[in-house]
Amino acid sequence: MIRMVAMGLWVCLVALGALVFSLRVNAVDPNTSEKSAPIAVEIGSNNTEVMSIPILVDGDVQGYIIAQFAYVVDKIAEKEISIPVEVLINDTIFQYFWGSYSDVRAIEKVKFEMIKERIIDDVNQRFSKAVLKDLLVKQFNYLSVDQIRDMKNKR
Repeated sequence: MIRMVAMGLWVCLVALGALVFSLRVNAVDPNTSEKSAPIAVEIGSNNTEVMSIPILVDGDVQGYIIAQFAYVVDKIAEKEISIPVEVLINDTIFQYFWGSYSDVRAIEKVKFEMIKERIIDDVNQRFSKAVLKDLLVKQFNYLSVDQIRDMKNKR
């Protein structure tokens, strides 16, 4: 019975020693200031609405780009502006694609990195701080007028 009590005391002392050791290892150094720690930027994400952009060639509609994007914004900077960021993103995307692809085959060669950087830069130029942090493609399709007619005839 004395052995059992001695083993119990031994286990308690080992556990107490491990606790004290872990507290000392993980203790915060009082000499470091909290001001030197990096401040995380508060970010949020959202999706644009699905948009269809007509592609015109010589005044005739040749097809439509169907697109939806996800975007990441600085929430603090977004609170300081009065216009919703999504409206500016949609406007910039529409301006970029409207009339930019008179050769319908060029749509297949779209370089999303270049488009993404240009849209982010164009939107952020409208503000004193960078609001739009990133733009991600959720959906990007091109439907020709013939494909749309075929789908309509299949119904």
